[in-house]
This record gives sequence, structure tokens and C-alpha cells, in this order.
Amino acid sequence: MPCLLRAATFALVLRVASVAGAQTPEPGGTVHRRAANPTIQAFVRQALTDRFAAHDIPDMGMLPETGEVLIRQETGNPDSDLTTESLPQATNRQFRLIQKSVAQARADATGTTIVFIFVGRVVVNGADATIMMGVDTVDRRSPGTVKMCCCQGEARYQRVGDQWKFMRWESSVCV
Repeated sequence: MPCLLRAATFALVLRVASVAGAQTPEPGGTVHRRAANPTIQAFVRQALTDRFAAHDIPDMGMLPETGEVLIRQETGNPDSDLTTESLPQATNRQFRLIQKSVAQARADATGTTIVFIFVGRVVVNGADATIMMGVDTVDRRSPGTVKMCCCQGEARYQRVGDQWKFMRWESSVCV
């Protein structure tokens, strides 16, 4: 009977996902997401490389000073997950993607805070582009706690030749 109930629940989830236009989970709860297109990937790589070198990503001081730098795979855009093509190109640090659910599981298992760069709301419109980015954290789940972190900013870029040139930070929000 539990298998029948599980199958019925999965069928209901599939139906709700198809009606809502959501991503469809596989058996076991895995959600298949889509990677951002190559233009977005290239822009994100260049923007992260540029802002990491400038040391001005909002809340960048929360990142570890040495070792790998985690970057959240999910963005704020639908169908725009980051891939390794989005990772910054720096010689002194290693960058690695992490899904938020994996970061949460790691924080729960180790009791440590997982710190990562996040990217959201990427818009490339001809020779103009904007990207929301900052540093975020995931802590061990604890009932009754409220997360009071982090800062994010929207960076404006303009295409000059085959490169994206940082113009300015448009806005910044801290929680």
C-alpha cells in the first residue's frame, strides 16, 4: 500500500507541475533544471571574475580568505542555472558550484555555516547587462531563528568590443 500511495502522490505532483508550468521532479524528488544560455554563462563568468578581482562583491568579506570559493548554482532567473562555464577565471582561487539544497545538507550535517556567492536577475539586452550578486550563507536549521544576512547589489555592465565593462553598482540592499 505505501508504494501505491507514493505512486499516487508522485502522479499528483507531476500533474500539478504540468498545470503550473513548473519543473518536473523525478522519482525521489530530483528536480531537473535548465542551464542558462551560453550568452548568460559568458557574461556571468566575466562579471564574477571582474568583481572578484575588484574585491567589491557585496559582503565579500564573509568569504574565506583562502581555499575554494563556492558559487550557488541556482540563479534568480527561471531556466538559468549556472554551469562550470560561469565560473570565474582566477589563478589564485578555485571556484566550485553548489546547489542550495546541498549547502543546507552540509550545514545541517556539520553544524557549520556555508558561505557562497550568489547570482540572480541576470539581464543581457544587446550591449547592456545587469547582474544581481552578493554573498549569502546557509546555517544549520534551528527552529525559532531568523536569518539576518546578507547584502546584494545590482551591477551594470556595457559591452565594449568583445568584453563586458563594469560601469557602476546600481543599487544595494542589505537584510
